[in-house]
Amino acid sequence: MDRLQAFESMLGAVQRGYEEASQKMQALNAQGKEKTVTYKQHMANKLLYMNMLSLYRLYGLLDQDPAQQSFPAGGSPL
Repeated sequence: MDRLQAFESMLGAVQRGYEEASQKMQALNAQGKEKTVTYKQHMANKLLYMNMLSLYRLYGLLDQDPAQQSFPAGGSPL
């Protein structure tokens, strides 16, 4: 596996991780379990993945996502 393939594989894993964490948070939220440790762990994972994707965008390795381009002061993508 060359570097580009490794990057593409990692990018896919990060994007899937972000989506999975988001979905699990939504499911827990629907059950009223947003104060559980599990929910908080998924939130931490989502923030980690979001940070990684932001770094990819910063260095031009990933196209800008219109849904996450900017947030108002005090705003949150969560």
